[in-house]
Amino acid sequence: MTAKCEAEARPGYKSKKAHEFQEVPEVFESKIKLLAGLIRKSSRMIAYTGAGISTAAGIGDYASKAADSAISTRPKLKSMLDAEPTLAHRVLVSLYRAGYLKHWVQQNHDGLPQKAGFPQHALNEIHGAWFDPSNPVVPMSGVLRSDLFQWMLDWEQKTDLVLAMGSSLCGMNADRVTTTCAKKSLKKKDGAIGTVIVSLQQTQLDDVSCLRIFAKVDDVMAALVRELELDVAAAGTPLSIPKSIEEDVFEIPYDKEGKLSEEKSILDLREGARVKILCGPYAGDTGVVTGKTEGKFYSIRFMHLNTHGKRKVPIKRAFGVWMIRDAVDGLGFYPDGSISLVNCGPDDPRDDYDESSYTVG
Repeated sequence: MTAKCEAEARPGYKSKKAHEFQEVPEVFESKIKLLAGLIRKSSRMIAYTGAGISTAAGIGDYASKAADSAISTRPKLKSMLDAEPTLAHRVLVSLYRAGYLKHWVQQNHDGLPQKAGFPQHALNEIHGAWFDPSNPVVPMSGVLRSDLFQWMLDWEQKTDLVLAMGSSLCGMNADRVTTTCAKKSLKKKDGAIGTVIVSLQQTQLDDVSCLRIFAKVDDVMAALVRELELDVAAAGTPLSIPKSIEEDVFEIPYDKEGKLSEEKSILDLREGARVKILCGPYAGDTGVVTGKTEGKFYSIRFMHLNTHGKRKVPIKRAFGVWMIRDAVDGLGFYPDGSISLVNCGPDDPRDDYDESSYTVG
């Protein structure tokens, strides 16, 4: 035990006390070798990550409560949208590019996997995303988006190894991907290898994991780079943005419904361009591009129903520049290959913007 804390890590959920633990050096090295062996053996590994993977980037978590927590020092950010990927994000990208990691279920909303170069079409942002207007952050009492939930269920059944990192695993619905694989492994079913858990705190699933590593996520990832001889140098930067027809105007193989098409269309993201959301809880809502943060995201002002559902108000959202690459390449953002954003057509209604009720969300 490296930090003692009698408070519950996640009050109201199935969590443990917020004590923190770290492996002694010789045990840590032995467990890294075991982890590398499991990864080499796996053919359908997925990552399942929580807030603990992003704390080193300056984004806070919920469960670290100890006064002398190992992750108490964090960078100061003017905006969480400006956060940069951690070593862990870059190593997971390296695992994907090396063919070890097949899919990533992300509890966080921060876009750091994509900023590190992970493709959108292989990432399930199950709890919502800051950089996908069609996938707003899901409230704690909210409902998961049905297509993303089904995507998660599909991988829950076919994965053979789950690498769970930085999550308190306190009983949220998405935690099922870890429990299912762990239980299959214990029953020696479907070739399941099991679930590996990496975090500083104890979790309710420690006893069913096939390997439990108490350590900071970045420390584990750094050791894994050495053990698997991964190339991390190529990670850490987003996939290059494709050449545009002109500034912020792209040719994409999609129709106006966001479906793959042999006939290409134009995605115009210049300031003032009108766009429409095609899926998710805000399907059909329209917006206007208001600017771009170079190399990071476009700002779009949408009209969404307010919390009372009585009238539409303007809300500013971000659209990650990395999503353009998957659109241009015809890979889409979701398992069916579709995209979530297109330009408005002449028949789409034009919303009136009430600037007096403008909010940022």
